[in-house]
Amino acid sequence: MNENLLFLLVGVGIGTFFTFLFMLQRVTSLKKEIKKGQNLELRFGDAFKNLANDILEERQKNFKEESHEVLKPLEENLTEFKQRLENNNKEYIERNTRLLEKVSVLEKMNMEMAKETDKLTRALKGDIKKQGAWGEVVLQRILEASGLREGSEYVTQGIGVNTTNEEGTNLKPDYMIKLPEDKYIILDSKVSI
Repeated sequence: MNENLLFLLVGVGIGTFFTFLFMLQRVTSLKKEIKKGQNLELRFGDAFKNLANDILEERQKNFKEESHEVLKPLEENLTEFKQRLENNNKEYIERNTRLLEKVSVLEKMNMEMAKETDKLTRALKGDIKKQGAWGEVVLQRILEASGLREGSEYVTQGIGVNTTNEEGTNLKPDYMIKLPEDKYIILDSKVSI
């Protein structure tokens, strides 16, 4: 029994450790991507400023020579370009914000998983009654996930069913699945550490 507990604890510990490593690697990768994006945004902004300044200077020199008809389409193109650039920057910032939110959620989930693993480990180390109760909860979740309904397709603790053995002792199995012709499948959870 002690070896099984040791193996369970080692398995839970290893699982938690690898989950932590995976989450840490994912967070590090996401942070690198965000940093790359921020660097790209800065370079893109500087390039746009330089380009805009260069275009503006040249147009100022030639302003007297160009007619109003030539300047108007250029102004529209620059406005459209600027609008596209602003939209791209806005989308990039929104994407980064969503990415940071997801990283935060992953960090929280990792911490919650570690807490739940610790709680489960402590619960499983506890007394036999708690272990049995935990086994019953697991069995009930399996039954419900299978689409069975309590009182309709299965009963708990033999309620409403004659559950005496040959010696007349009243038995209380954890669950009894109803079958046709008043037959039952008896499920009794046993949790062994």
